Amino acid sequence: LKGANATQIEKLKEEITKHVSSCHAREEELETLRQTASDEKDDLEKKITSLQVELEAERDTMKNLEMKVDILDRENRETEAMHLEELAEQQFRASMESRALQEAINS
Repeated sequence: LKGANATQIEKLKEEITKHVSSCHAREEELETLRQTASDEKDDLEKKITSLQVELEAERDTMKNLEMKVDILDRENRETEAMHLEELAEQQFRASMESRALQEAINS
């Protein structure tokens, strides 16, 4: 009976040793996963920050382009207005010359 108990105790000790080794392996695996997750989190945070900076740069570029378009539109309207004023003045002069000629013909 003592020999049977000793054998059982030895088997149980071996089983415990296997479980302890398995637990240590799982703890190491868990710590590795935690570290990997932490590293990946850091990488993702860096990527997010980088993307936010790029997005702001794109928005700034878009705003600058919109301002350039507004300036060009304003310049085009001013140029068109000046051209229309010049045409109106030319038309007025032509009308006055035509009237003067008509009066000269009529007199």
